Amino acid sequence: MAQQESNYSTIFRKNPLAMIIIEKKNFKFLAVNPAANSIFGYPKEELLQRTFMDIVSVEDQSYLLKELGKVTEDKDIQLYLRNIKKNGQYIDMHIIATQINFEGKDCILKIASDIT
Repeated sequence: MAQQESNYSTIFRKNPLAMIIIEKKNFKFLAVNPAANSIFGYPKEELLQRTFMDIVSVEDQSYLLKELGKVTEDKDIQLYLRNIKKNGQYIDMHIIATQINFEGKDCILKIASDIT
């Protein structure tokens, strides 16, 4: 079991795509991989103090809320969003989201790629 957890941790850390885990009820960041830090320009500790809505363009927030409401254990979603980097620059992202249990909480795992 420890080896399996180590393997998953390596996949999370080494994935070149942004991997983000947010709590479903409030969109608070619970985990981010180094690719997410690099893409959004935030240090890990700073992202973990924010919510996903903090980095989504105002124009896309209602769309995001509607789409995330469709995520269930049996249904993943794909969407395109304009996100905001720490420096204020907008980037276009393709996101795949699925529901997971993380640290005993209902969460959403997002895998995102920059398509700007």
